[in-house]
Amino acid sequence: MKTEMKFIQVNHVPTKILVYDDEIGWLDRNEKFNKKQLILMISGNPGEIEYYTDYFSTLYLEMKIPLIGLSHAGHNCIPAGYSRPQMNSQLFGLEAQIVHKAQFIQNHIEPSTRIILIGHSIGCYIILELLDRYSDIAKMVDHSILLYPTIDSIGDTKSGRLTHFFIKFLLYPVLALAYLFNSILSSERKEQLIKAYLLLNGNECLDSVVRSATNLLDPYCVRAVTMMASEELVQVLEPKLNIIEANASNLSMFYSESDPWAPVDRYHKLRRKFENFQDKLDIRLCLGQMEHAFILESDSVCKVSQLTCDVIKNKWKL
Repeated sequence: MKTEMKFIQVNHVPTKILVYDDEIGWLDRNEKFNKKQLILMISGNPGEIEYYTDYFSTLYLEMKIPLIGLSHAGHNCIPAGYSRPQMNSQLFGLEAQIVHKAQFIQNHIEPSTRIILIGHSIGCYIILELLDRYSDIAKMVDHSILLYPTIDSIGDTKSGRLTHFFIKFLLYPVLALAYLFNSILSSERKEQLIKAYLLLNGNECLDSVVRSATNLLDPYCVRAVTMMASEELVQVLEPKLNIIEANASNLSMFYSESDPWAPVDRYHKLRRKFENFQDKLDIRLCLGQMEHAFILESDSVCKVSQLTCDVIKNKWKL
């Protein structure tokens, strides 16, 4: 298995991508991805794509289909040699993140490629918007898998209300701490802090999670993450039923029984709305008690990977 992590310019922002493929030199040659099939992942928020490393590895080992994971704009520590754009919603807000994903697909993937999109959390909302706004992209997409979809009134959920409180009252103290940590702590010390936090919360210390969380201690990343989150809380309102209906036969939507971002009543609400589409729309309450941030636990990663693989095999008759 060949894996490459690379930074490329997308919508004026240096953006981290992870590529899983037998041949990964096309980016170095400034070429578009030009193979028959591609799995493309759009992450949740925070959108540091390395969080999904274990999930990607499991998917690729099972499917042997090229896979690309795309970070959100501003959600990575930018390496030396790249300039940091000024922080503004035109580049880092929710609307900007939709444009960011569209530009990546249009500029880096050949239109003949057949794509299965995977979205996690707010990545599901972004996928639905891509399918609705960009007909050229919609024509390339065979199927979309929406994991823990935050597409319905997320500001009116338990986690949404907590996030609003955090942004309103605690953001600046947290930013001050982030500046302090980055000025006095080495990367090793920051990783130790992250490991201690994970252990205190009863989570595993997966290497990919520790690396990603350490990157997000950068104040620039904190600002980008919270800017996007603040727009999510006010822009993601009622689910876009017209988009779901138009793409019903090419959607799989997986909900959890205990998701504080996409509560189980949102699942039942959609089931009622689409009771006449039961034979077309694949909407399941199948993630049990697994956390919204499923990438924090190796057992959850394995289970979600298997569900994902089953959908892809069925769609592409593999």
